[in-house]
Amino acid sequence: MMTAEQKKELVRRYYQEIWTEGNLDLADRLFTEDYVNRDPASPGGCVEGREGFKQLVRSLRGAFQEMRMTIDRQHVDGDVVITEWTAHAVHRGSLFGIPPTGRSGQTTGVTISTFAGDRIREDRAIWDTFGLLTRLGALPKAG
Repeated sequence: MMTAEQKKELVRRYYQEIWTEGNLDLADRLFTEDYVNRDPASPGGCVEGREGFKQLVRSLRGAFQEMRMTIDRQHVDGDVVITEWTAHAVHRGSLFGIPPTGRSGQTTGVTISTFAGDRIREDRAIWDTFGLLTRLGALPKAG
């Protein structure tokens, strides 16, 4: 059985190696076969399976290059790890019909990761998508 610190470390590794470094194969070792990623900012709001998740990462890393994820805080309650994070990137590729702006920006978010044994079974992410797109110039600034 994993300790709270081991779960936090696994999630930190996930952010560093998958999101920052682009090591998508790590998802096969860290996630269950029936992994689900729930994120209202993703097409359909839900991505099922490791391969679906890898495609999501490819799309986001293709649009937001030089991505660097940092962990701001983590909390553990049983099989749940809550991670507050900050992402920094440069918008160099098209995403969901939004042409690249070339601007760098950052956004913050919270992901709730639920474990099944020693793997992540589900992520529920909420992040400041609107704020990021506004800062990048992809959306007009309010008033």
